[in-house]
Order: sequence, then C-alpha cells, then structure tokens
Amino acid sequence: MRKSVFFISLFAVMALFPVSCRERHVVRVDSPEKASFLEETECGLYVEGHPVFVYDRDRHQKASNPQRRQGRIQTNEQDTCLNVVLECVPESPEDGITAVLEFFGAASIRSEHLVVECSKVAGRKLWLWSAEDRTGIIMEI
Repeated sequence: MRKSVFFISLFAVMALFPVSCRERHVVRVDSPEKASFLEETECGLYVEGHPVFVYDRDRHQKASNPQRRQGRIQTNEQDTCLNVVLECVPESPEDGITAVLEFFGAASIRSEHLVVECSKVAGRKLWLWSAEDRTGIIMEI
C-alpha cells in the first residue's frame, strides 16, 4: 500500500513538473526600451521602445504568409509599408533568428537584416527584439 501511494505521488509530481517549468520561463529584459516594447500589443515596428509604424485597422491593411514566414502592414494608400520575412519561425521565447526588415515611408527607407530574439509568443503573434539596434517587431505568422 505504501509503495503504491509513493509511486502515485511521484507520478503526480513528475506530471506537473513540465508545466511548472514553462510557467517560470522568463525572457531576460536588459533595457528599458525592451521592457516598454514587451508591453505593446499591436503589430508593427518599434524603435528604442517607441512605436514607429503600428497597425491601425481603420487606416492599414495587414497580411501574413506562414509558408513564407512573412508579415506585412501597409497603409490603404500604399505609401508606407512594413514587410518582415523570417529565416524560420521561432519555436519558443529566446530563440535567435535572422529577420529581413523592409520599411518604406514618405520620409524614410530602411532595409536590413536583423538578428532578433523571440522575446514573447502569444497565439500567432511574435515579439521579436534586436538588442543591437534596439528595434522591436510585433508580427503575426
């Protein structure tokens, strides 16, 4: 009897262990800009913790292509566009990947490869952060 109670208790503890580990996973926040970025919820481009181009359903169009690992936001007039293509879809927070970022606006053009960390995942939404550039991207895949 004691032996079966022991094994049942051991099994219960082992079954809960993976859940506990996942809940305790914390992404390292090493700057106030990253902390500010991680509190944002709308898809878009953020630089030094501030929104640069953020999706507004009344003024923008948004598209994603999971097969191409691509997300895009553009104005209805098509004069400003954010396009992001990932080398792969991150499996979990803190995965490091390369993202091709293209941002075309009335006053600026930015096209570059960024090494980003997947800092947060919620459903289809990814929070990608480049510590070197202090640039964040929230996108849906």
